[in-house]
This record gives sequence, structure tokens and C-alpha cells, in this order.
Amino acid sequence: MKKYRDIYAFLFYFILGIVYFGKVLFGKGMLFGTDWLLGAYANQSWMAQFVKTYHEFAYWNPYIFCGYPTVASFFGEMFTPVLFMRLFVPTHITFAWLFASMTFVGSFGMYLFLKEIGIRPIYRILGGLVYGWSGFFLSTVYAGHHSRMVSAELFPLIMYLILAGMNRKSIRYFILAGGTGGLALLMGHFQMTYYMVPTALAFVIYIFVINRKDYKREELKRIGIGLGLTLLIGFLMYSFYIFPVLKNMPYASRGATRGYEFATSWSMPPEETLNLITPHFSGLLDNYWGRNYFKLHTEFAGILVLLLFFGGAILEYRRRWVKFFLWVLGVTLIFAWGGHTFFFRIFYYLLPGIKKFRAPNMIFYQCVFSMVVIGFIFLEHIKWDKRLRNYLIGFTGFLFLMAIIFSIGRSGFISSFSSFISSKLARTYSQQLIMQKISALRQNYSHLIKGLWLSLLFGLLYAGIIIGILQRRLKGWMGVTIMGILFLLEMWPVERRFVKIVPTPDVYFAPDEVVNFIKLDTGKFRVFPLRYQHDKDGLLMINGIENIGGYGGNPPKLYQKYIGAEKTVLFQPMALIRNPHLIDLLNVKYLIDMPLPEDFSKYPQNVRQQLVYWQNFLSRFEMVYQGKNYVIYNNPYACERVYLVGNYHVLDSHERILNAIKNPDYSYKDSVFLVDKPEFEPGNSRPDYQIDIEEYSPNRILLKLRTDIPGILVFSENYHPEWSAYVDGKKVKVHRVNFLFRGVEVPAGEHRVSMVYSAKPEHLGLYLSILGYLLFIVGFFLPGGGKVSDKDKDKD
Repeated sequence: MKKYRDIYAFLFYFILGIVYFGKVLFGKGMLFGTDWLLGAYANQSWMAQFVKTYHEFAYWNPYIFCGYPTVASFFGEMFTPVLFMRLFVPTHITFAWLFASMTFVGSFGMYLFLKEIGIRPIYRILGGLVYGWSGFFLSTVYAGHHSRMVSAELFPLIMYLILAGMNRKSIRYFILAGGTGGLALLMGHFQMTYYMVPTALAFVIYIFVINRKDYKREELKRIGIGLGLTLLIGFLMYSFYIFPVLKNMPYASRGATRGYEFATSWSMPPEETLNLITPHFSGLLDNYWGRNYFKLHTEFAGILVLLLFFGGAILEYRRRWVKFFLWVLGVTLIFAWGGHTFFFRIFYYLLPGIKKFRAPNMIFYQCVFSMVVIGFIFLEHIKWDKRLRNYLIGFTGFLFLMAIIFSIGRSGFISSFSSFISSKLARTYSQQLIMQKISALRQNYSHLIKGLWLSLLFGLLYAGIIIGILQRRLKGWMGVTIMGILFLLEMWPVERRFVKIVPTPDVYFAPDEVVNFIKLDTGKFRVFPLRYQHDKDGLLMINGIENIGGYGGNPPKLYQKYIGAEKTVLFQPMALIRNPHLIDLLNVKYLIDMPLPEDFSKYPQNVRQQLVYWQNFLSRFEMVYQGKNYVIYNNPYACERVYLVGNYHVLDSHERILNAIKNPDYSYKDSVFLVDKPEFEPGNSRPDYQIDIEEYSPNRILLKLRTDIPGILVFSENYHPEWSAYVDGKKVKVHRVNFLFRGVEVPAGEHRVSMVYSAKPEHLGLYLSILGYLLFIVGFFLPGGGKVSDKDKDKD
């Protein structure tokens, strides 16, 4: 039985994950996720299908933003086991399995860590359960933030492997730690994984300090090599992204330092730490009334975690691991509060990379980890005495006092919190939004009261079970089993609020009237969704329709400048509305909009003015379809995807070129603007030419061209330095023309022209990543070293 104890623990966690996610694991419905269904599903399905069909990665995504790099823009989960699974299992089912698998990986990782520090089996099984099913992780389902869950749930396993390597002086554990860290980088959230580095470094230093007299020189040498391998393997595996991202950084919207205000956005308001007592303090989902714009997660980890944590912090604070993780908790909690305290400026100016991130609240998973470790050290060493009795009375008494005060002082608290919100948000939010938050506060207050009384109830039950175990009225295994059941009864009703099931993709992404009409045109073109329900959710992409808009985390910087949205990563094309002829250069053949009302007179004057402006904007286009909900306009002035121009103008800067093409009199058919002078002299006549496209895929474009005069072959595609051009097999320069696009010089005559995404950084990263994976696999076959001795476990 003891021999298979770890296996039984893993199977227990595995079964829980299967039970919780149930039918979505087998295709009976699809998990809802705000960001997941906002383009991520379409992206991941497309990539899996592309790899399955062409046996290579797509390095360029042509379906949104007029095309942009994939790997170089952090296109998720490309060189991972998840993509491999998608080759055989539908994307939406893989998505559900990823969430389920992370619950038992996180639980088992915490189980192993607690085992390594000497926590007895029955307690560490419970410890794994409460960490793996913490609300901060499971609530990520609602937004579809599986990458965040991956990083958070792999953290205990990484910490265990580092500690096991230090205790056993075994290279194997360090290699496995590096490989697990590599998976956290490849599959998880980069920022959250990055946050692990300083914590793990402090962890290693602390172990060295407390064990400095026990290590022999040869052991220190072995540990040093092991730690070096940990970093090396993590770096190698993540190289798949490192080199392409670095090469692409000057051309991407993200990656630049945006100032302190950006870095502190989506900080965790300190008052929301009270969500650890009840998830309803600041409200869940639509009931959220806190200082952030919205909130799609909860910090609630269960009253059991809070009860055990404060017990450890108060009664066991002298123990070495309690000391360390109290420091970790303090530092990470202050970091999570972000700009709400002046301490964050220390992190902002001293820690590399912090200036490029936002949402410091994402580090909260380390707070949960620290509380669980401290709590279960307390449970391991607990004994019935006056101090424990006073602590349990004090803890439950505090919960009772909270419930009483908030119940009696309802009107006073609502008034105080309303004033607090109004004063804190007056500078950043509109009065309308502030009133909505106050309304949410009032609506949520009854849930808050109920939540406090439930927390008191569970607190009393947990305290009673602990007393029962210590006074031998309950057997240890029975008491822990009851606590585990109570924990699930406490957490699952909260976490289920963040799980929503929608129809399977064939129904959810079924073609609508717009898609059915546009798919009748088999040409090469793009669409401009002006006002369209599916402008960002991937429906167009799923149906093979290229979109100048869309939703992505890192659009091209030049493109954002071209459309007038250089200060954001969102598709906000104000420059296209002000200068509609810029739309023509983007190969936009169709515009999608809602019908305008026939009679403007019944609307207020300011609305009439907007309607007239919109009507004038649309007047240059031809309505070709009017359906139940949408109208579609044809753009008769749209350029072809690839076209030839015989004349050109050389200007000394791309900014001047952008201003030049904004001139309403400019015609893309007559000339192009560029910075570098071509080898041929400009002509005054339009060329007589013919283009036959042989292949137009994400990684390469092949075509035949016949022209009577030399010219610039313009590709209505975003310029990027990784695209190389060849004319009759000879490499030629790719010019950046008309500010945004690619251009290639071609002489008169017949030619074969190819445009290829070179992917040199991607290929280098791929080879290094393969090497990292191989080293990771080798780690599984190396000897693990001896068992950890008592002196390496937690001690006074």
C-alpha cells in the first residue's frame, strides 16, 4: 500500500478533474471562455489543421490585421504536447482536457512538495487538493486563460524538483525542473512564469544558507551543475520563441516600455485581499464593484487554507520553511497590490522586465502557494494546548464578528464603500461607470452577508474536525477525508460560477448570412467589419475569410500606425474612417455593417449628425447585399492583392510617405512611395501586365508575371524583414512601399516571383528547443539519488 501511495494520490486528483469537467472532456459541449472564443479557438484550430496538412508550422497568420507573425508574436502552444494532441483530438476537447489535467498536475505537484518537506501522507493529500483547486486557478476557466492556470499549477512541481535536487544532490531533479520550467514557458503565461524566477532564486539561496554546514565541496559542485542545467534546459526549450520574439520586437506593438501607469494597470486593490474570507466581498463577475474595470477571477482559496495559514503564521513562525514562505507571501502580496502602494516602484525600477508587464496581480498564485505550505506545516505539527484553543476561538470569533458587523451595518457599509469608490475612481472612470459599480455593490451586498456566514460555518466545522482529531474522537484519515469533502463543498459552488458550457464549434461558429454571402466569392481579398457581431471572435477566420481587423495580443506596430491606433493593441481604425481611400490599399473588397435607419429625423441632432457622417462615409461603396441583420458593401476601388506600378516617388522618411498617401488625390495605380531608390528609372505610363498566382499560403507566395515595362510589384501585405523575395530564383530586395506594404523591383518581360517567409530565428529556436526537449527526456532515465533524510526536512 505504502509503495503505491503516490500513484493512488495522483489517481485521486485525476478522477476529481474528470468529474468536475465532465461532459466537455468528451465533446458534449464546449467550455466558454471570453478570450478563448475571442479568436483563440480559431487560431489554435487553424494552426493544428495547417500542421496536420502541410507538416510545417505557419509562421505568418494572414487572417487578421492584414497578416502578422505567429511565433514571433507569441502565438500560443505551438511547439508543445498540446499542439500534438490537437492533431488528433478536436481543439475544443483539447482545451477542456488542458484545464482538467492542470488541476491534477498542480495538486500532485503540491503533494510532492509537501512530501519533500516532511508532511505526513494523509495531510499532504489534502494539501495537494486545496492548492490544485484554489479559486484563483479554477476561475481562469471563465476567461479561457488556460495559460495562466498552466503556470500556476506547474509552480509547486518546479519548486519540488528544485528542493529534491538540493536535498538529494541529484542532477536528475534539476534537469526535470528545467524541463518543467520550459513547459511552463511554452504552454503557460510568460509573465507568470517569469515571476517564478526571483522566487526560485531566493529559494535556492535560502536552502544554501540553512544547509551551508552540511554540504560537501563535491556536493556543491554537483548542485551548481544541476542548477546550471535547470536554467539551460528552460532556455533551450523556450528558444522556440526567444529568438523570433526578439527579432520581431521593433515591429510589434507590445514589448516597449509604456510607463508606470501601464505597469500598474490591473493591480489588485488591497481591500480585495478580503476575498480570501469570502469570494463575495468585491463581487463575482457581473456583481464586481471594485476598483478595476472588470474582474473575471476570484482570490478565494477556501476558509480551510486561511484557518491553517494563520495557525502556522502565529504558532509555528519559528520553523524555517514558515519563515521563508512568510517572506514570500509578504513580498508577493505587496507586488500583487501593484500601484496601490509606493513599494511597487522598487520592483518597477530594480527588477528587469517589470516595466514591460502589466497586471501585477497575476503573481497571487505564489501567495496561495505560500499560504498552503505554511498551513500544512501547522497541521503537521499541531497539538492540543491552550495556545491552539485560543487561536481557534480567536479565528472563528473573528469570522463571527465580521458576519455580525456587516449584517448589522448594511446601510453604513454601502454608503462608505460607495463614497470610497466614487473618490478612488473619479479621475479614471466616467460617472456612469461609477454609478454602475455602486449599483453592483448594492446588488452584491446580500451575497456578501451570505458568504460571511457560510465562511463562519465552514470555519467552525474545520475547527471542530481539528479538535476531534487531536482529542482522538476522530481518526486522522476520517477527519482529513471529511475536511476534503467540506473543502470541495465550499469551493465547487463558487468555482462552477466560472464554468459555462456552450454548444460545440460546429454550432457555435456556424456560418451566418454574412459568411454565406462572402464565401460565394472565391477571389483573394479582405473584408472590413465595421459593425459586425463576429468581427473578433474568429468566425471569419474559421471560414477562410481574411479580415483587416480581428483580435490579437501583439499586432504589427506599422499596421497600428497606419490605421490610427498606434497607442493601443486593439483594432480601432479611425484613420481609415477619416481617410477612406486608405482602405483601398488594404485589398478590402467588402465592408460589413448594420443597416442605417431610413428616417434620420426622429433622432436627436447629435445622433443625426453621426448618421449623416456615416452615410457619407459609405456613399463611396456599393451595397451588394442586404440581409436580416447586416448589409454588405462592395469597394470598387480596392487594389488587387498583388499589382504592378511603373512609377514611384522617393521621400526621405516613412512618416512623409504616410502623409503623402493620405492625400485624397493619390492613386495607388499610378505610383508608389518609398525611401530607397529602385535601380530603374520611373515611368510615366501604367504597365501592361498579367499576374498568375500559383500559391498563396502563409509561408510563401509564388506567381508568374508578364509586364511590358519595369516596375514595382506591390504586395498588399504588411512589411516585415523576415519576408524574402526572389525573381527568377535570384534574391532581390523587399522594399517597404507606401509606408506599410511590400514591394519588389521587376524588369520587363516574363518572370517567376516568389515571396518566402525566411523564418531563420524560428528555425534556430526550433532546433534549440528540440535539444532542450531531448535533455528533458533524458532526465527521466537518470538515477534519482537517495531518499531525503530527516535533517533535510522541516525542523525547528
